[in-house]
Amino acid sequence: MNKILYLNKEIYDKQRIYMAISNFQNVAEVGVNEEKFYFVCEFCKCIYSTSLTIKEFENYLISLTNKGKI
Repeated sequence: MNKILYLNKEIYDKQRIYMAISNFQNVAEVGVNEEKFYFVCEFCKCIYSTSLTIKEFENYLISLTNKGKI
């Protein structure tokens, strides 16, 4: 099962990623590492399926990102 989400640094910023992680703390443990072009999020202890949690996290993060660009 894939527990990793790669987020492109040109699209997402660290502050919003950490905001999303904070808001998902009751759903999963999410750790973040940085690579040259990506933030790498690893999901553990998800209370729902890992794939569903990752999809919902990414949707939530997209929403946060779009709100900041209005």
